[in-house]
Amino acid sequence: MNDPFFIAAQIANLLNIIVTIAAFQFKKLPHILLANVASNVLLALNYVFLGAFSGAWVGTLAAIQTIVIYFLDKKQTKKQTRLYLLVFFGVMYIIGTAIVYKQWFDCISCVCALLYVASILQTNPKSLRRFSFVNISLWIVYDICAMAYTTIITHVLVLSSIIIAMIRLDINKNKEKA
Repeated sequence: MNDPFFIAAQIANLLNIIVTIAAFQFKKLPHILLANVASNVLLALNYVFLGAFSGAWVGTLAAIQTIVIYFLDKKQTKKQTRLYLLVFFGVMYIIGTAIVYKQWFDCISCVCALLYVASILQTNPKSLRRFSFVNISLWIVYDICAMAYTTIITHVLVLSSIIIAMIRLDINKNKEKA
């Protein structure tokens, strides 16, 4: 417990909890994207300090991908460009995972990354939340395998935040229209 890397991982994770839970409560997609950038950087740092490098790779590339999407969204990016980005980042996640691959569960982080690619390219916050629900559920499995125990807490809290946002912003909004 006196290991400075372990302590640094916990600090990064605590900051990640705050940022990530807040992210899914935003109504506007640009705000969700900016919060996701910060969250992914903190997640990557957490995994680096824990020595879980496939998770760190995914977090780093996810932050870069989200920044690209954020700036492209402002310019009303065409669907074709979004498809190219989906393929590009999907390939980058697979290559990166293959490079840092150590254990079977590194494949889970790659699947999570591919789900993230699909989620972050959504133009509708409701769709982004749905993809994120599945993504975070799989991250919990990865965290258990990687023994990233405090990150499990983060992801459970994030999953709860997503569920609350889905109820508050997606389900209840549909009921009000009816």
